Parts: sequence; C-alpha cells; structure tokens
Amino acid sequence: MRAVAPSRPYLDVARGALTWLRGQAIRTDAGLAWRTGASSRDTQPIEANLYHGTSGIVMFLLAMHEVTGDAALLGDAQRTADDLLVRTAALRATPARDGLAPELCGLYGTLPGAALALAAVARATDDARYREAAIAIARDIRDAARPAGGSVEWNATYDASYGIASTALFLLHAAQTFAPAELAPSLVEVASRGGHRLIEVASHVDDGLHWPIGADHALRMPNFGHGTAGIGYVLATLHRHTRDPAFLDAAVRAGKYLRSVAHTDGDVFLVFHADPGGLDRYYLSWCHGPPGTGRFLYRLAQVTADPVWMRLLEASARGVMTSGIPARTTSGFWNNVGQCCGSAGVADFMLSLYRITRRSEYLAFASTMMDDVLRRATHHADGGLSWMHAEHRVLPAELSTQTGYMQGAAGIGAAFARLDAVLHDRPWPYVPIDSPFPG
Repeated sequence: MRAVAPSRPYLDVARGALTWLRGQAIRTDAGLAWRTGASSRDTQPIEANLYHGTSGIVMFLLAMHEVTGDAALLGDAQRTADDLLVRTAALRATPARDGLAPELCGLYGTLPGAALALAAVARATDDARYREAAIAIARDIRDAARPAGGSVEWNATYDASYGIASTALFLLHAAQTFAPAELAPSLVEVASRGGHRLIEVASHVDDGLHWPIGADHALRMPNFGHGTAGIGYVLATLHRHTRDPAFLDAAVRAGKYLRSVAHTDGDVFLVFHADPGGLDRYYLSWCHGPPGTGRFLYRLAQVTADPVWMRLLEASARGVMTSGIPARTTSGFWNNVGQCCGSAGVADFMLSLYRITRRSEYLAFASTMMDDVLRRATHHADGGLSWMHAEHRVLPAELSTQTGYMQGAAGIGAAFARLDAVLHDRPWPYVPIDSPFPG
C-alpha cells in the first residue's frame, strides 16, 4: 500500500505565492527581475534591494528550493542573480561625491541586499562569479566609510534599516560569512568604527541612551526600524563578536532607555511609535513594535544573561496577543499583512518565540494570524496567491499588490512556509541578518 503524504496546507499556500511571483517575473537582457508591484506593472520600478526588490525575492526562492527540492526555483534565483550582477556593477561604477546615498549602503538599500542575495546564490550553486561580486560590494562599502568625529560613517542616518547601524551590521555579517580571510578583519574593523560613531552621537537621558533617525532628522522613532532598538541590536551584536565592552555598555543603556519609556500596564511592554506626534500610538509590527524591538530584547538576553530581558520579551508578546488583532485594527496595526508592518511579521515573531520557549500559545497565535492572512488572499486562476494591502498607515486608501519580501508576496509566502516548518519540526533556511532568532 502506498503511503499517503502528510497534508501541508501552509506550505501549499507558500507555493501559491511562488506561482504568482513567478508569473510576475520580467525577462531582462541579463536574466530575471521583478517590479516592486503588480498594479499598473509597467509603471512600477525594478529595484534590487532587500526590502521591496529582487534581492528579497531571491532569498524566498532559495529557501523554498531548499525546502521543496524544486530545481526550477534555484534556476530562477540564479537568473535573478545574473541580473543583479549587471545592476550592481553599474551602481558601483558610478563615482560617489559625498559618500554613498542611504538607499545604496544601508541594509535594506540596494548594495548590501544585493550582496547578500549574490552570496546566497553562490553558496547554493558554488558559482564564483556571484561570490566575487558580493565580496566586491563589501569592499566598496568598507571603502566608502568617511571620517566623522573620532570614527566613521556612511551617511548622516543612524538607523538599522538604512543608516550607519545597518551598514555596520552588513559588514560584520559579510566578514563572518562570505569575505575571504584577508578581507574579513578590515570589514570588522570598519564596522566597529561605525559602532563607535553611533555611541558618539547618542543622546543621554539619566542612565539611558537613545537616537533620532539621523543628524538632520529630529524625529525619534525608538523601536527597531528607525531608532534605538535597532541601533541597540547592532551594538549588542558588535559586542558579541568583538567583545568590546563599550558596545555592551551602550546596548544595555539603550535597553534601559526603552524600559524607561515603555507602556507596561497590564504586564505588557510596548514602546511608543514616534516623538513628536506618536507618543500615544503603539505599533504592533516589525518596524515600530514588538516583532522588531523583541529582536533587541532577545539579543540583550543573549549577551548579558540577565533574565529581565527575556521577561520583557515575553511581555512585549503579550502586548500583541492582548491587542485584539487580527479581528480588530488599532492605531498602529492597519490593513497590512506584510513582514514589515503587518500580519506576516507578527506571525514570524510568534514563531520565533515558540522556537525558543516551546510555549504553545505563541504557535497558536501565529496560526491565527496566518489563517487571517490566507482569508485575505487574492486567488488567481493558475493557483497563484497574492495580497493587496496598504503599505502606509497614513495612506489607507493607497492599496497595492507587491512582490518583495518586506511588503509583498515573497515575505508573506515565507511566513506561511516557516509556519509549516515549525508545525513539522523542520528548519526554515532563511534567517535575516538582523534577527537573533533560530530558523
């Protein structure tokens, strides 16, 4: 009697996202690329970055190839890498005047994301062209660092998405994963100098530290995407690999600042959205809420062994689970199902907590979130699945169907595949470099 394959409905949803994505691919002279969105496709840009662009899609293709064994997905990833080779070579050939722009050197900007995608394809194919291109990008970003204060910077932005912190994290990761032995020490050294620049520009309050978005931007958004939690995460990660006590001290002081401003009534831990203009608004997402800030809390738990940070991590999860989502929206959780601002990012956070605690309520909540995401999918005749939502809270009527990882089908599909992996006690191969959680 033939054995019946176990049902894996969430993996089937991830495959549906892949079917739709592959139908959106554009053949270029070099290979494959994707526009950021499907609405009015000819007007949407082709971007290489990790946030909206093809680099994030490559990560999804490679992860699903590893999970399913589908060789066609590896072929798609390789053809996309071929296109990235051409696009990044053109960017690197353009002379910089005042340092690389934030959208080029930040983690969710063009060059680091492309380097990560190229390095990942190199590992999967053992093709030296992709590895050499990734190494060249890392070297260029190292060389683009400019003196500032007693350290270096790449631009006047500080955050972990596009600023100094994000670039330092990329260089550290490159040194650890794909840079040759002769290059790696200089990448770590420049990353560390970027970390010291962040300490130089920090604002002090009592025994805490915090940061605005950048030198020319007074708005403070203290969570992960653009503020203190993300910067603290990078500093703690630098300490983990360099053992420089200055990084640990600054990271702990960043954590103390977040504790001092957090909303804790009801045994939760929620940090406000923005100052000014958002002191009474609490996002529930990766960019400005617990799924992102929780990464910093867990990293602090790892580097300090202080149990207070794990307690706050779980309190931050309670803040999400008691909010009423997904049945209701809030001032910081709207019509968005993506990794950055919405449901997929919340579910991914809960799956991470389940992995490290084995507490069933986290897995149950992740399933609830993703069941709601599935109900909101658009089903296409070829079996493909896509999602239309509002990227921006302040533009609720501006709906789009996106392709990329942080706002589109690649990241949403990845959340379904990771839920399947957890339910079947299997690894999920893609862990973002700004996450401390296991795959």
